[in-house]
Amino acid sequence: MIYYLTMFSFSAIFLYLAERSSKSLRKIYTFLGLSLPILLAVIRKDVVGIDVNVYMTPTLEAADNSSSLKGFLQLKSLNNTWGTVDFGYSLIIYFCSKYFFGLHGLFFINELLCLVPVYFGIKLFNRYMSKYRAERIIPIWLAILVYLFVFYNSSLNQTRQAISMSLMILTFGLMLNKKYLITIIIFPISLLIHSSSLVFLGVLFIYLICKFNIKFLQMLLILFSILFLFFYDEFFYLGISTLIKIGIIRDKYIGEIMAGSSEFNLSFLWLVVVFFLLFITIIMDKKYNIWIDRFFFLNAFVSLGMMLFASKYISFGRLQQYFLYFLVFIIPEFKLILSDKSKLDFYLHIAIILLFVFSYWFIGIGLVDPTGTKDYLFFWQ
Repeated sequence: MIYYLTMFSFSAIFLYLAERSSKSLRKIYTFLGLSLPILLAVIRKDVVGIDVNVYMTPTLEAADNSSSLKGFLQLKSLNNTWGTVDFGYSLIIYFCSKYFFGLHGLFFINELLCLVPVYFGIKLFNRYMSKYRAERIIPIWLAILVYLFVFYNSSLNQTRQAISMSLMILTFGLMLNKKYLITIIIFPISLLIHSSSLVFLGVLFIYLICKFNIKFLQMLLILFSILFLFFYDEFFYLGISTLIKIGIIRDKYIGEIMAGSSEFNLSFLWLVVVFFLLFITIIMDKKYNIWIDRFFFLNAFVSLGMMLFASKYISFGRLQQYFLYFLVFIIPEFKLILSDKSKLDFYLHIAIILLFVFSYWFIGIGLVDPTGTKDYLFFWQ
């Protein structure tokens, strides 16, 4: 685990320096800060990340043995395991197999598509805030550090979904800055990489009712979520049985129902704390009570409810991460009981945030390790 901590630290330091340097040095420090997480992902052994040998390696081998893209796709359609890999991601695998260094080239593209969209999504968020609430601009180094502690290890395992969620963060920043055409282009690309991107439509619904301040729908969503928290068993069985009947849940996933998520208790408890701190932050400081905070609040609320589903059906633990990904914006803004009027308050604020995300990472990866990434190995080991 020391490799992760070392990389997280140096990446944050370089990005911190980038925010405080001249334009020419800023580019160099930013490049170094983003390159380190990508490099660590590239030079890892194929046993780091459970899903690597579940579908990445078999799909790469099939691409290697195929004489053409058409033959590869035909072979893919006949396989019940790696054949379920989404079309867009299959094209990425085929490209890496034939033209870009195989598995480690795939690792490079994977992490590039996970990290860089998040970085630009944060920059776009800050650009929007600079026009309306300059005091709300968040340190990029801190937001990226939150991403690394909370989501980096899962990106080494649940790679397709991690790419889709990162693209969602980018589209969020684009929508804030009214870049709607690019958003419309990115969404189907994300959908081709992983079909779970459909969850983004739920995020978009929350975005719209907050952006246009449709209070009736906001209250209705909160009311439904509260009812859901108390009666989630009934909602679960009704929802799952309906999805099975109409064919949205495929046969291969039915066996997972009632299996539950091994990380449920930790994630649920941690998310309750996140929700509470977000609520405290909003009510303590009026500058946080704007539409975008209601958007973050509702996302956290929905994510909390979906974690209850995860206790019974493990895939919901993955789907709720779409709502949870906004933590890269939420956590750096926690004010807790601090005033931020002195340097001591500022450093204490940063220290509490770092301790908060480190504790989640240490317990979630160091003890539970659902991603299979705790024991890092270099490819030559």
